[in-house]
Amino acid sequence: MIIFTINRYLKLKFKDKKTFIYVGNKEILVCKKIGIKITPTKIIDYLKYETIDDLEGINYIVGEDTKISSETEFFVHCSNLQIWENNDYNVDLIHSSIAFPILKELVEVGDLRAKRIFKEEIVRRFLNGNRNVQKYLILEGYIQYLSPLERKVIFREEYSKFKSLELYLGYRIMIIADLNLHFGVIIQDKNITGLRLYGENNKLFPYQIKYFKNLTKLYLEDFLTLTIPKWIQNFNNLKKLKLSQNHLIAVPKNIGKLKKLECLNLTLNLLGKLPIEIGSLTELKELTLSYNRFKAFPKEIIGLSQLEDLDLSHNQITVIPPEIGLMHSLRELGLSFNPISSLPDELLDLANIEKIFIGNSNIVIDEEFKKELKKRRVKIFPSGLLEFEASYTPKDIQN
Repeated sequence: MIIFTINRYLKLKFKDKKTFIYVGNKEILVCKKIGIKITPTKIIDYLKYETIDDLEGINYIVGEDTKISSETEFFVHCSNLQIWENNDYNVDLIHSSIAFPILKELVEVGDLRAKRIFKEEIVRRFLNGNRNVQKYLILEGYIQYLSPLERKVIFREEYSKFKSLELYLGYRIMIIADLNLHFGVIIQDKNITGLRLYGENNKLFPYQIKYFKNLTKLYLEDFLTLTIPKWIQNFNNLKKLKLSQNHLIAVPKNIGKLKKLECLNLTLNLLGKLPIEIGSLTELKELTLSYNRFKAFPKEIIGLSQLEDLDLSHNQITVIPPEIGLMHSLRELGLSFNPISSLPDELLDLANIEKIFIGNSNIVIDEEFKKELKKRRVKIFPSGLLEFEASYTPKDIQN
């Protein structure tokens, strides 16, 4: 076994042809293979990268002449960590997935320099690092080490408005990486770009949201609100809007001003109609209107030329109009749990249609229609209606 000491707290050991990093007497990491070898003639190609993390994902070929022994790799790792320590634990010099676990352990064993630097590096790399670094710091829980004052630095000029939002809601909003998995806030390029909030069924939509002009995703769930507020029109960059499980009875006309909107989810509300202005959402690809009170197919959406996924399940719609044949981009159509008795022949005009969900309805499909759907490999769920074997989840369960 070979031991290389960086300082009184940090050392590396070479055993069983592997490199191990120790903080105190605790084994922290087993080092991976050396990732890239840069020849002097090629070094100019890498000067544009500011951190080791920025090199992630670069394609390179390791030939036989570049392979090195495990013992040589050990000394390369030693050299890298020695340079890192000599440069005041600068996280730009080694990969974040190595630097931050070591720093955390150094803090716990009493390294005062690491204690001073640890949180500073979390904030700095979160604000200046690439998106992968931000996700890493969030998913591994490093953001939670920050004090309220340090957290304030991350939010910059939006902090006071964000704090007001937290006070209104009555809970701390976590910094997260994915709105589909958690409630919280996404910060990207030093701006708040995503929000997913819940209202516990006793609050209106928070007015503080209108100040976050850089939002691209906004999910509001379980609020006691009857209509979408007018300030929604201010989000010029909004691409995804999910307002589910609220008490909406109306959609305002200014919804049509969200020109970049690609996904609109209004499931689990009290809606029975849509404004004609919704036809102005020319970039809309997904529209979810399930679990509402529509008694008629909303013809206002017929002109949405980019719409690919339309979910109207769990309503009281009785007829699908022939105009649906004009929705040429449609790929998925959810009609489950509606008192519909038949499908219009114009559905066959939809060249891109792939899936139709008609579970728990009274739809009867004639033989010629069935043959044509089979010929075009259109999947109907439940699959038994066309004697298909399918393992897909019905549309009404998916959402």
